[in-house]
Amino acid sequence: MANNFFTILSFFYSLMLVIIYFRRKNIRSLETKTYSRIVIANFLNVIFAILCYFTILYKDNLSIINDFVSKTLLLFFITWELFFTFYIIVIINKDDTRVVQTLKKLKVLIGILYFALIATVYYLPLYYHNENKIVYSYGPSANLIYVLTGILIFIWIILIIKNIDILKSKKSIPVVLFIFLTVIVVIIQKQKPGLLLITATETFITIIMYFTIENPDMKLLKEMHEAKEISDNANEE
Repeated sequence: MANNFFTILSFFYSLMLVIIYFRRKNIRSLETKTYSRIVIANFLNVIFAILCYFTILYKDNLSIINDFVSKTLLLFFITWELFFTFYIIVIINKDDTRVVQTLKKLKVLIGILYFALIATVYYLPLYYHNENKIVYSYGPSANLIYVLTGILIFIWIILIIKNIDILKSKKSIPVVLFIFLTVIVVIIQKQKPGLLLITATETFITIIMYFTIENPDMKLLKEMHEAKEISDNANEE
């Protein structure tokens, strides 16, 4: 159970974030909509990571369920990273309308590619290690996610280089942190694959993002204050 410590801890932080974030009133900007999906994907990721630990422990009695849970966890890993990629695109483009229009044009293609990803993840075999309560999955299905993660990180780096000014913004902090931490996590998990650090890393970054996105409440108050000042000035004139 000690190897699952970081995941269990992540559950409480992720649950707290879900409660806090979705209870507040947010301006429905493209940034906050994307972040909402990231929060949900992370929460489901954590839940399936915990379930996966127990299904692998009892995989002899839960063979089909274990396979489904383990591969769904892999799918949530990459889903979170895809939403994270879209978030990067959003923060480097000030024109939300252009991003939305581009997304609409690519909607069918994105849907086909994501469906192909789902089919491939569930089709490829996945193997399981379970000794001395140290459990983890490995194999072609997991390797696919690692390869895709490497490709996405490469894309993130290219996006940052092409939009180097984004590094002046606090919004770039989660991106740089995730790239840095992912490299460290991969090295550690090569030595101790049972630690399940990927879920904890994504949870940590999701929480950091909460403090870097524009405060919708403060933005709304500022806009209301500016509108009031304009109205007052017009009345005085």
